[in-house]
Amino acid sequence: MVALKRFRFRLQKYLNLKQQEESMRRINLARAQQLYQKQEDVMRSIQKELGNALARMREARQGGLDLDLITMSEYYLRVQKEQQVRQAAVLEEARAELLRRQQEFVNVQKDRKLLERFYDRLWSAYYREFLREEQKNLDEVGLIRFFRQQEEPV
Repeated sequence: MVALKRFRFRLQKYLNLKQQEESMRRINLARAQQLYQKQEDVMRSIQKELGNALARMREARQGGLDLDLITMSEYYLRVQKEQQVRQAAVLEEARAELLRRQQEFVNVQKDRKLLERFYDRLWSAYYREFLREEQKNLDEVGLIRFFRQQEEPV
């Protein structure tokens, strides 16, 4: 009876590295998603405040000629629009970062899956060989027992 060598995947360390890298990329992706969501929330609040400022300015113009109120409303509206433009740039940066992180995650995930499929193929081949050897050994034991029974006097 010949024992098969133990199964050893030569790329196991590389597979472990890819699994760890995927975990790290997943965390980075989650952080990027969180940052993007936060920036979207800031943009929504700016847009809401801009809408409120427009409504106050309309009210100020309809209510009479309070120049101070109209001037302050126009200034506040201008500031809100500038803030909206700055936030749009920040939001676009966060979006680009999110897309970059998603692509990194997908690439690492593909590499890991490729290695796992390779591992599975090698393991299947090893296991088939193991079963073949096991069957060969069982057949050999069966033949020995059969011939021993044939040799024994009845």
